[in-house]
Amino acid sequence: MLGEERLKERAALESTLYVFAQFFAWREIVRREIQFLRFPRDEETRETARLLLHIGETFLTDQFGNQFMIWRVEQRGLGERMIVTADGKPRCMGYAAFIEHRETMSEWLEPLEHDLKNLQSRGRERLIQLQHQLLELVMRLDPNQTRYPFKLERA
Repeated sequence: MLGEERLKERAALESTLYVFAQFFAWREIVRREIQFLRFPRDEETRETARLLLHIGETFLTDQFGNQFMIWRVEQRGLGERMIVTADGKPRCMGYAAFIEHRETMSEWLEPLEHDLKNLQSRGRERLIQLQHQLLELVMRLDPNQTRYPFKLERA
């Protein structure tokens, strides 16, 4: 039973690290392909860009201490490592490829892994703030709940 618990813990840790890396990959793709970030109204485009900026800044600020504090260049570096090309278009690698290439990202993933294993209250505060911002971003990108037809809850 203990071995099974450790496997579940490892899977939870790996999938959480993947979600962090996946976000940075898509944000890097949007940054590179910014001409595709257009909404019917300019205000919607500005608000979405503002949200993306605030999410990046929430990772940067020391307001929550050092846990989950990731410099902008580290955010970009991790995002860059997660980008693959499919049909001539940039995409985020899938989970299996992430596990296979995880070692190439260890300098950015190891501090995150350490923070997840040693979560403190200020780190939790940063994660809650990020979850709220990401929820706002999802609601802005999917206002008709087409991609996410279920109710999304704040932490």
